[in-house]
Amino acid sequence: MISGQQTLASIDDALQGRRAAIAQIEQEVAGVTAKLAEQRQGQIQDYRALARVRVDVLANDALSRHLDATERQVTALLARRREVADALDRQIAEANAAIAALEQERGAQAARVDAAVKAVDEAEARTQARLDADPAYRAQRERAQEAERTARHADEKATRSEEEREQKGESYRNDPLFTYLWGRAHGLPEYRASPIVRWLDGLVARLVGYADARANYARLNEIPARLRAHADGLRAAAEAEFAALQGLDTAAREADGIPALEGELTERQAGLDAIDRRLDEAEARHQQLLDQKAAFAAGADPQMREAVEYLAGELQRDDLAELRRDALATTPSPRRSRTTTSLSAGCSAATRHRSGSRARCGTSRRRCSSTA
Repeated sequence: MISGQQTLASIDDALQGRRAAIAQIEQEVAGVTAKLAEQRQGQIQDYRALARVRVDVLANDALSRHLDATERQVTALLARRREVADALDRQIAEANAAIAALEQERGAQAARVDAAVKAVDEAEARTQARLDADPAYRAQRERAQEAERTARHADEKATRSEEEREQKGESYRNDPLFTYLWGRAHGLPEYRASPIVRWLDGLVARLVGYADARANYARLNEIPARLRAHADGLRAAAEAEFAALQGLDTAAREADGIPALEGELTERQAGLDAIDRRLDEAEARHQQLLDQKAAFAAGADPQMREAVEYLAGELQRDDLAELRRDALATTPSPRRSRTTTSLSAGCSAATRHRSGSRARCGTSRRRCSSTA
């Protein structure tokens, strides 16, 4: 049979494998995102090449200076992004190390808990074996068992009598004349009434045969009450016998040191629960860092968004758009053809990289969720 520790170890191994797979996917997505940034920056080089082909643009080099400034700004933004990404990678590595240390600590503590459980079980088995060999204990156990059987039988008998009272007493309770006389305690010493009412009640009682009905109904109520009182007494006696048996058990457990062993087990289990809480917190923190890493890998982090938005805005300038339209419309020279072809290829590649980045990021996040 596989032990709990072996099962836990196999689960931990599976988790480590999933985390490694997630890290691999995130590296691939990060590479795609980096290529996307390179494609964007490459478009700046292509626009600069187009500007050099145009003599009029080259003579007025404001556009060239603007492209240089744009490239420097984007490079600075991406350098800051790499710093943030490196810091995030260090935090993830630290979180992984913390989780590994906690899992190792948990394994050791779980082993101590298992040892404490085993010690309690073995001590209880020895104590029970000793009690089973004790004539006084066996005699008390038999008395408790017999008292329990007797009390249970008496309770069943009282319950049947109560059910019979409800069934047979229904006809009495549904008779308005009987219930009237019963309610006034007619025929009993406590009956009180004026002479005329007493005469009328007697007339009704003789008419409906109340005297016999009252006696029968009284017995119908009296028998279940007596049986229930008897059953309650037997139940109390059975509980007393069981308490005496439990007292022998408690004394034997204390003599064999079982309460101390149970206290040690409780303390070790509390330590394991505390480690589990710390592990849950560490895994939650690790998951937060993985979510941030997934955002970086997909290019959804604030630094990448700022760089892309800045670069996209600069590439949409009217002078650059005019330069590209003119290059595409004019009879191309070999140098211009290469540059315009590079621009078109760059745009297509950027689109492919964005699609691949989104797909890989989705896979990474789904695996992160399933691992968590």
